[in-house]
Amino acid sequence: MSNNKSLQVMNHLISLQCDLTEIVCIQIFGKKQMGIHLYQKFLQSKGNIINFYSCLDANNKKYLADYIEALIVSGRISKNN
Repeated sequence: MSNNKSLQVMNHLISLQCDLTEIVCIQIFGKKQMGIHLYQKFLQSKGNIINFYSCLDANNKKYLADYIEALIVSGRISKNN
């Protein structure tokens, strides 16, 4: 697949969109209540990861980006997507 960074980012976001659950949100955002709250926001965005990302504040955007980066480093999301 292409080395285009934008394409890689989109593929990572799609992967996360498919796998996002309440439990994953708790893992990403660190606190049970926050994870539950943000998972509800994800559902309100009709499961659209881009809409969900756009409603996050700067800190939570960073948590989400850090989580995706950790998945890439661990090999759970391919670096070549």
